[in-house]
Amino acid sequence: AGAFRRIGHSARLMGMGNCALAFPAGAESRQYNPASIAWFDKKIVSLDMLKLSLDRKVSAIHGLVPLKPIGAIGMSWTGSGVSGIPETTTYGEYTGNKMEYTENLFSMGVAIKPSKYFSIGLGVGVNAAKFNNLDADVNSVNSTSAGFDLGVVIHPHQNAWIGLSLRNLAASYDWDSSPI
Repeated sequence: AGAFRRIGHSARLMGMGNCALAFPAGAESRQYNPASIAWFDKKIVSLDMLKLSLDRKVSAIHGLVPLKPIGAIGMSWTGSGVSGIPETTTYGEYTGNKMEYTENLFSMGVAIKPSKYFSIGLGVGVNAAKFNNLDADVNSVNSTSAGFDLGVVIHPHQNAWIGLSLRNLAASYDWDSSPI
């Protein structure tokens, strides 16, 4: 579940090579490493809209509130999808129908900074996926999953950041396509 998370969550961080694993670069950094938000001392809101190749898109709203002096809490909605997927028969003949796939992630996380050099974080999220416009009888197939993220950030020197993150743990979709 949440495979779109591998391509990135924000235009800024994707442009930086998805470097947010160790470097706190905004409210969306929590999606890469939940421990990264502990370093912020002011409220942040960010909006992202990405239009990618092959009719793919990613949109997101991220918010962060510091919990001075110990850390921060953040919340996000991220939506992704692809449209214009041509439907074909089992013989590869185009039916004229174009399907679409959408996925939404609702998540929140908290990070604490027990020292000025170290932070830890936990994030939880619910993924919801949907295939639309499948055929005349069945319009959609849905699946939902929950997962969590764990992270650590170490900042031993002014220009040194080290991060470790385990993302999207236990998130897996179970699809019931029997109506089709």
